[in-house]
Amino acid sequence: MRRSAELDGVRGLAAVAFVSHHMFADRVPFGWAAVDVFFVLSGYLITSIVLEHGQSHGFLPAFNARRGLRIWPIYYLLLVDLAVGWRDDPAAVPHYLTYTQQIPHYWGGRMPNWFGMQHT
Repeated sequence: MRRSAELDGVRGLAAVAFVSHHMFADRVPFGWAAVDVFFVLSGYLITSIVLEHGQSHGFLPAFNARRGLRIWPIYYLLLVDLAVGWRDDPAAVPHYLTYTQQIPHYWGGRMPNWFGMQHT
C-alpha cells in the first residue's frame, strides 16, 4: 500500500486534538473523538493490507506478529513504569500483565484500578 500524505495529515490533526484534550479538557471538550479517527484510519489501513496480501502463504501469523511487536513493547514498558512509580493496587498487576483486567468487570465485579491504565 502506498503511503498517503493526506491521511498522515489527518492523523496528525487527530493527535493534536487528542493531546490538546488531555492538556486543556475545558477548552477542547471533544478532543477524545480523535480516537475514532484513529480507529477509522487503522481499519482502512488493515483492510487494505489484508485485501492486498491476505492470500499469501503465512500472511496471518506474520501479520499478527507484526501487530503484537508494535503494541507489546510499549504496553509492557508502561506497566514497568507504573509498577515502579505507582503503588495504587498491587493486586491489579497480574490482570494487566495477562490482558485480563476487564474480566472482573464482566463478572459483575470492579475492574482493577491502576492509575494510568484505565483506558486499557
